[in-house]
Amino acid sequence: MTVLPAHNAVITIHCDLSARREIGQKLISFPEIMRVWLLSGNGGILAFAKVKEMEALQPLVDRRIANLAGVRSVEMCLVLKELKKK
Repeated sequence: MTVLPAHNAVITIHCDLSARREIGQKLISFPEIMRVWLLSGNGGILAFAKVKEMEALQPLVDRRIANLAGVRSVEMCLVLKELKKK
């Protein structure tokens, strides 16, 4: 069996504070999203995504996450190398 490399991304979602919990619940239903954190401060969400193909990240962010009600903006950073995992 061949194991395909995974591409990981950290996604910051700036959203309306009133919509934060609902957006978080929708994100956890996406199979590409591995972890979701609700952040203090300006009402943001941090999500960790894992996809088999790099081309899958842009539609995930641009079409699915950015179009959720209450999302103001989305930033994505690719994980280049994981230095520590517990």
